Amino acid sequence: MKSIHPGIFLIGCIFFVLPAATGQVEALFRKSPDERIMWLSANPVWHSKDSIAVTRQLDSVFVTATRNNDLRLAWYAELHKVILAYLLQIDRGGEVTAFEDYREHIESCPVPEVKAAYWFKSGYHCFRHFRFDEALPLLFRSKNEFEKIGFDHIPNNQEYLYGFGEMYYWFEDYANAIKLWEKALSYPNPTRRGEVSLLNSIGMAYQRLGNFKKAEEMFLQCSLRANRYADIIYWGISTGNYGNTLRLQGKNREALPHLYTDFDICQHTVPENAAITALYIAKALMELDSLEKARTYITLSLPLSPAFGWSSYPVNYYEALALYHKKRKEHALQSMYMDSLLYLKDSLKLVFSNKLLTVNENLVSAEKYLNEIESIEKQQENAILVRNLIIGTLLLFFGSVFYVLYLKRQKLIKERQDQKERQKRADDLLARAKVELQQYLGHINDKKEFIEKINQELAQSNNPASNADTNGDARLFNLEALLESVILTEKDWQQFKFLFEQVYPDFFENLKKKYTDLTPAEIRLLALLKLDISTKQIAYMLGVSMETIRKSRYRLRKKLEHIGVSADLEGLIDEL
Repeated sequence: MKSIHPGIFLIGCIFFVLPAATGQVEALFRKSPDERIMWLSANPVWHSKDSIAVTRQLDSVFVTATRNNDLRLAWYAELHKVILAYLLQIDRGGEVTAFEDYREHIESCPVPEVKAAYWFKSGYHCFRHFRFDEALPLLFRSKNEFEKIGFDHIPNNQEYLYGFGEMYYWFEDYANAIKLWEKALSYPNPTRRGEVSLLNSIGMAYQRLGNFKKAEEMFLQCSLRANRYADIIYWGISTGNYGNTLRLQGKNREALPHLYTDFDICQHTVPENAAITALYIAKALMELDSLEKARTYITLSLPLSPAFGWSSYPVNYYEALALYHKKRKEHALQSMYMDSLLYLKDSLKLVFSNKLLTVNENLVSAEKYLNEIESIEKQQENAILVRNLIIGTLLLFFGSVFYVLYLKRQKLIKERQDQKERQKRADDLLARAKVELQQYLGHINDKKEFIEKINQELAQSNNPASNADTNGDARLFNLEALLESVILTEKDWQQFKFLFEQVYPDFFENLKKKYTDLTPAEIRLLALLKLDISTKQIAYMLGVSMETIRKSRYRLRKKLEHIGVSADLEGLIDEL
């Protein structure tokens, strides 16, 4: 991986300049909880050499955080004490045991995020020292915990995502490395150097996958950002990586200017990268048959070569020498360097074994699975308790509901019975009213028939051919009295109206609402017509002639037409 030596990544990302005054610690709590955590990592270089002063400041953060009920920040302060001890041990050059010394203390931490950060930093340290049997379980354990929490809720999430991606990269799982690095790129980067470093690393992973188009795209983005940020080192590195991508595609002549630029910039600033670039230049020159110039760059790479093990320099060096001797047709030397190259690659495969990565990933997944099983069992126990509580509550609830429904049903049944009884009484009253009305009309009809009979007898008594009736005057008097009783007087009308309203309760009210200018005589006529009484009978009841009734009906029809009634007289009566 051609970039700034990743061994400085842990140191570069985790330390800070603590405030010189207690007031600054107090001011920390005016920030949001996540900003407080970021504050601890605000400066990428630890300037203070006074470990006592730094420890005192961390203690001040711990006390103030505890007083402000910020348990998370308090434990992050404790974690930084571990990192302080780790850096001091590295600076002294002795054995590094800080993470092991504080393990029991940090493992007692009740904040999962802090424990996951500790596992990451401890695992990353072991990873950088090739102690993969210790590193990988810790890193995967940390990764699983962060995923459970959600990277969106983790301050410094780019640091962790970058580290996990680097783990996959060195074990040649480039697809997973890209996935993690691109996720890291989606978050705001706290430093410009971190942003361009991510772009360069993603480009390297795409290059290893043979996706040269995406690799070129990422290196060009990195170069543009580095140029914008005046980061001359990463501008040179990304330019060289872009040139090497062209070389891998056989575009050697196009690649050389970019590789030369990288070499010129990095040979005095990042010599280990310049050493690898010199070998890329040598390979491109050999493909263009410029062997002597190629040999010069192979030679120039040697004093620049890195002393640490995290470098692709040895592989590139043996490849360059094997190609050089092949071009010179020195087959014995070519074979020797090819054997060395194969041996080196086999050794690296043993070190960076995909099986080792897979086994540890599976072990941590199994541990996660067992923890989930245990959690599920506890949840099941709680679920049974909750279920029983819910069942009891539901039984009580539904029992209450059923009881309420029963009461409502009984009330509804009673209301229906009462309604039936009321309806029956109403029907009985209506039937009785109809009978009484018919009896009243029958009584009037009897009077009418009797009057007709008297009229006939009177006509006979007035016949000059007949004998004089000594009682004629008396009969005439009685007939006149009877006629007066048949005519609907006001008293008769009130009695008739009372019986009529029992059968048609809204008739007169509707008439008054719809037709306000009707006379009492017209109202009486409409009421009698409603009963479907013949014209002849109405005439006798009102004590007028049939012709008078016909004329009254005619005038009433015209009157109704004049006020806009659309129906005929019979239709109007049916509607009332």
